[in-house]
Amino acid sequence: MTVPLTDREKQILEDIERNLSTEDPHFARGIRQPWSRKLRQVKVGLGVFLLGLALLVGFFATQHVIVGVLAFSAMVGGIVLMSTATGDIARDQVRLHKDPVKDRISGAVDSKVTSWQERFRSRYRKRP
Repeated sequence: MTVPLTDREKQILEDIERNLSTEDPHFARGIRQPWSRKLRQVKVGLGVFLLGLALLVGFFATQHVIVGVLAFSAMVGGIVLMSTATGDIARDQVRLHKDPVKDRISGAVDSKVTSWQERFRSRYRKRP
């Protein structure tokens, strides 16, 4: 259940945000855009991957093993950069959007399944 803010509370929050923006703009920008660094990491990873792809084409053209190794390394490095950043963004999204009602329901279902499993196991152990 959410309670809407009063006009006075909204005004206070706007004043705090305005003061924070003037005092420390870098920190305020980081709060407003929490994933800007991660999005930059995704872009860099994509760039490194595309560079590796271009090196791979160069490897097929020149047949130099070093170019092939560099291409493979760049492509793997780009994928690793992108996957870690997107994983962090997804993990943060899950943390932000947790639903207490859904957690309560899933906890109730888990307890019922666990009790059912225990009853099943005890019946199975009693068999000769």
